[in-house]
Parts: sequence; structure tokens; C-alpha cells
Amino acid sequence: MKNKKQIMVISNPFGFGPTGKALAIMDQLITSLSGKIEVIYVASKKCLEPLSGILRNKIRVEKIDERDPNEISMVLSKYGNPLVIVCLNRVAINTAKNLGLDAFFIDSLTWLWKEIPEDYLRANTYYAYNIFNAKEKVKHIKNAKLIPPALGKLPKPEKNKKDLTLIHIGGFTNPLIPGFSKKYLIMLANGVNNFINKKKSTKIIVAGGSEPLNFLKGYIKESKNILINTLARQDFLSALNESALFVTTPGLTAALEAFSLKTFTSFLPPTNLSQWKQLKLFTKANLAPHKIEWENYCSIDCNFNLLSEREAIPKFTKLANIVYDDNILRSKFEKDVTEILLTDEKFIAPQSKFIQKIGTNGAEIIVEDIRLYLKNG
Repeated sequence: MKNKKQIMVISNPFGFGPTGKALAIMDQLITSLSGKIEVIYVASKKCLEPLSGILRNKIRVEKIDERDPNEISMVLSKYGNPLVIVCLNRVAINTAKNLGLDAFFIDSLTWLWKEIPEDYLRANTYYAYNIFNAKEKVKHIKNAKLIPPALGKLPKPEKNKKDLTLIHIGGFTNPLIPGFSKKYLIMLANGVNNFINKKKSTKIIVAGGSEPLNFLKGYIKESKNILINTLARQDFLSALNESALFVTTPGLTAALEAFSLKTFTSFLPPTNLSQWKQLKLFTKANLAPHKIEWENYCSIDCNFNLLSEREAIPKFTKLANIVYDDNILRSKFEKDVTEILLTDEKFIAPQSKFIQKIGTNGAEIIVEDIRLYLKNG
């Protein structure tokens, strides 16, 4: 390994979105620069959950709290002079730059920020997903580079989808707020149970982080046609590709992967601020014909556009509690979940056209930049 450049990839345990980007980048690094680099994945237990055994055997893993500057500093110092790739982790980019290391930063949420965090811009190159209004946000930033979403290698879209529905509960746990919305999950489980009673032949996979899934298992009826499990990224993509319907909280990465694989996508209510804003933008772009929004059940007593993510998350939990605690609203919510699962109106054209327009090859562009960096270094 002495002659190989060490590339350290650090994600963020905020759902599986940042982790999905990190895995796509690492997979592309191994594919394109095999023999020239050593990839080190710096990750907590949560960020290791979607890592497949195949990819893990090709990289080195350093298990730490990737939001602790002291632990990050120790592992960075251990490797001397690695190139650092950071996915939406402010602590990691600051720690790397404070140590004088070269670092790239990948931000899929440029469009979300009122002002792009200055810490992110400390990177040698700040990669921004070229979606929504990101182009306007970075037009005066010299070290910014617009890229398509970094989805990595995706399977060829299946033409003949199976009688399979994939449900994805993303964003329920995050490092900003402890715990997760249990009442939301109970209502979701009841809606799924109603669906199982109506369509016993349809197979269902429920995917997401292990903690909320373990809770959900106590409320969804056991059935030979239902699997509740955290999936490695490649297994998730395979299931997503085979599914006739994808029902998900409105996170960006999972939705774009589904659009790419031509799997019709419906949306559950958001659990955090970025999901809330993404669902509004998806709706505006005609990408969310079937969705459930908190506004369908109760009034919202705040302007989410004025809140930070940390301020907003407890309010989404509060909305779920309001719906759950009202028998009429809870019944309506659970019925709406069942109806979304029963939908047979799967018009994928707008979703497919959207992803074709913006592209998916961001990982390839980043890795090509790394190849040039190694050549010129």
C-alpha cells in the first residue's frame, strides 16, 4: 500500500442520503482507480449499515463517531496525508482543512441553504448537485463545481416489474435530535396492515435504518409476503429496480434512484426540513402525483422556510403526534397510506424525464477529478 494514494471518505449519519453518496463514490473509485489507491471509509455503525460485504472487502474501514472532531483528527493523523472526500459533514471538512489536508466536499442540498455554509466552501472543490436553483447559488463561488447527482453505478431498469412494493422510511433518525417519531411509524404500520388485508398476494419490503425498523416490526403483522430489513445499497437498488411501486419519505437520493430505475414513486409525509422542501419542489415539478402531506390533516403553525433543520425536526414529530392523538385524523392518515399502496396509476414519464435531464453521473465526474489530482500531485 506504500505506493498507493490513500483516499478517506467520510459521510454523515443523517439518514442514508449522505451515506449513499459516499458508497457510490467509493464504488466508483475502486472501479476506475483500482491498484492506484487505497480507500478508507470512516464511519459510525449507522453509516456502515448499507455497506455491502463485496465493497467492504475492497476497502479499509475505520469505525468512529464521524461527528467527533477529536476522533476524526486521530484517524486523519494516523494516515498522514490522505485525500479526504466529505459528504455533508461540517465537522469533517473543518477537521481536514485545519490539518492542512486536501479535501473535496459533496453537497446535494445546495439549493436548500439560505447561504451555503462557509465551512463547506473551505474544500479544495465544493461539488454542488445541479438541481433546482443550485446554479444560481454557486455562480460567484470560484471553487464550486456543479455536477449531476452522484448515484454511481445503477442497474439497467427492469421493464417487467414484479408484484412488489418497496417502502422506504428514510430520515427518521439523525444526529441533531435523539429518538424518532414512534407515533408516525405506528400509523404507517396500521396503513400497511390494512393493505396486507386487501392485497394478500403483493410482496412488500420495508427498508431503512435498523432502529426505526426494529420498532416497526412490533406493529406490522407477520406475513410470508413481507420483509422488514435494512438493506445493503446494492440489495436496495436491486429491490427498487424490481418493484412496481416505491413508497418513500421524500429524501433526495432514494427518490432520484427510483426515477432512474423507472420505478413509480409515491411519497409519505416528511420527517425533516430537507424532505419537506424537496416534496414541495417535487410537487411543483409534477414529480409527486401521489403523496401524503401533513397539511392534509392539520394546520401548520410555523413557517418552515424560516427554520433550521434542528428547529424543524421536533415540529414534524409534533405534527405526527397531533394526527395520531385525534381518532378521526389518525384513521384518515392510515387510510391514505393504504390508498397510496393500492395505487395502480403508475405514470412514470415525468419522473423519468426529470432524471434524464439532470443526469446521474456525478460520481464519475468526481473520480475523474481525483484521477487528475493524483496525476498532477
